Amino acid sequence: MKNNEMYAGVKTFISVTLLIALALFITPVIHIGFGYLGGLVAKWVFGGIITNGLNALFGTNRFNEDHIPIIAATLAMIASYFKSTSSQK
Repeated sequence: MKNNEMYAGVKTFISVTLLIALALFITPVIHIGFGYLGGLVAKWVFGGIITNGLNALFGTNRFNEDHIPIIAATLAMIASYFKSTSSQK
C-alpha cells in the first residue's frame, strides 16, 4: 500500500512537470504562428509601404515584402517575453 502511494506521488510530479514543459513550449509556438499570420496580412495589405519605411529607416535596400512575415513572427516571439499583466479590483 505504501509503495502505491509513493508511485502516485511520483506520477503526479512527472505529470505536472511535463504539463509545465509543454506549456512553456506551446506558448512561444502560438506567438510565432500568430505573428507570422499578422505579418502575412500586413504584407498583403501594406507590403510596399512597410518595406519602403524599413529601407528608409535603416538606409538600405535590403528589405523586401517577403521578409515581413518572418520579421513579424520574430518580433512577436520576443515581445511575448516582455508581456506583463495587471489586475484591477
